[in-house]
Amino acid sequence: LSVMLQYFVLRHAANTQSPYLHAILTNIRQQENQRSEHFLSDNLNAMAVKLGELQAQLLRLDVLGQRLAQISGFKTQDFMFDEVPGRGGATSRFSPQQLSIEEFDQALSGLSKRMADRSEKLGLLESILTLDNAKKQLLPSVFPVQTGWHSSDFAWRIDPFSGFKAFHEGIDFIAETGTPIVAAAGGVVAFAALHPEYGKMVEIDHGNDLVTRYCHASKLLVKVGDVVPRGKKIAEVGNTGRSTGAHLHFEVRYKGLAQNPARFLKIPG
Repeated sequence: LSVMLQYFVLRHAANTQSPYLHAILTNIRQQENQRSEHFLSDNLNAMAVKLGELQAQLLRLDVLGQRLAQISGFKTQDFMFDEVPGRGGATSRFSPQQLSIEEFDQALSGLSKRMADRSEKLGLLESILTLDNAKKQLLPSVFPVQTGWHSSDFAWRIDPFSGFKAFHEGIDFIAETGTPIVAAAGGVVAFAALHPEYGKMVEIDHGNDLVTRYCHASKLLVKVGDVVPRGKKIAEVGNTGRSTGAHLHFEVRYKGLAQNPARFLKIPG
């Protein structure tokens, strides 16, 4: 009976003019409001922390994306990392619905997990691309001289001195004396001196038993032991040694055996 009476009094307290009942209801509302505020405050603090984590992850992804674009050769401005991606569409025919705090929290948690997963995968991709790029730096793929044509290919030919048929183990690039000679790939200078047949010659060791030779130079600009990056000027074209005129004789050797430089330099034919 007491419980029923209390329920009846509280249920119809709004229509009752009793100050005591109004005080009780006001106190109950204040307590409920305080609990709601504490609940919202705790949830907002937790979501603010997650939002900060997402912002940090997004910043890392932007930086990682820029590095990947540079490694792969794309222009970073084409991806517009610093701009919000365009989104749009017609108004939905379904009535909009507000997210609850629980749904919003679940969406944040799911997004955080997906971003962490993408970050790990992009990091692995960056490692693979970096390793692949490093390997390419050690392959002789840059033309050693800027010239439009070459006089002798990697093939059998009539030797210009003996007149007999002989195999030519490199490519002769025609260029004027003093034309810069650059390293076709990064490596360490293994030889830089006068050779009895190649004249002034530079030999670069690229590791993995791969070597390139730059022969008949007029001037050497490196010494044994120098570490040279791909494209660095190492000598100048000349007419020294067993040569009939100013040119660069370029060789690629693997385990001591001559290889066709055209396969590395992508020369047609």
